[in-house]
Amino acid sequence: MADRWDVRAAGPRSAPDHGGRAFARRGLAVALPALLAFASVRCFQDLLVEPSQPAYAFSITPDSADVAIGDTVAPYRGTLTADGQPIGFRLGLAVTAGQDVIRVDSLGRIVPLQRGVARLTVRPLISAFTSDTLQRHVTLRAVVLRLGVVSSPSVDTLTSLGDTLDLHVAAL
Repeated sequence: MADRWDVRAAGPRSAPDHGGRAFARRGLAVALPALLAFASVRCFQDLLVEPSQPAYAFSITPDSADVAIGDTVAPYRGTLTADGQPIGFRLGLAVTAGQDVIRVDSLGRIVPLQRGVARLTVRPLISAFTSDTLQRHVTLRAVVLRLGVVSSPSVDTLTSLGDTLDLHVAAL
């Protein structure tokens, strides 16, 4: 019975198992570089292939407008979408023809100065989008809505055929 409590001789079962740990270390040493190589190939591929760009759509209503001289208005409305989703923005207006007819104030409103026709370039103003490719051209007519007689004539009746009466009118 004394043999039962004796220390056994070192054999295959009593030896510490360093083979499993070594195998795990070797597996990690192979897997880690493989994982890094895969990740770098993915990053390198991103450098070669451009990511897809969203499809933008920009529209303005109306295409043309009549504005009374003396009014300060913002007659245009626009929509901007990216891949069908609406995006919030402000309209940027620039006078391309007819600078003597209208001007655009600092708030983006139109101020008619005199009678005539002007062309505007309208584009969306958004901080994340700096391209000038999305723009539309619109027409604006500055008109006089009311006319009035400057001075009343001394005679307001024609007395014979062929007589003329000159009336001088001005925009009110």
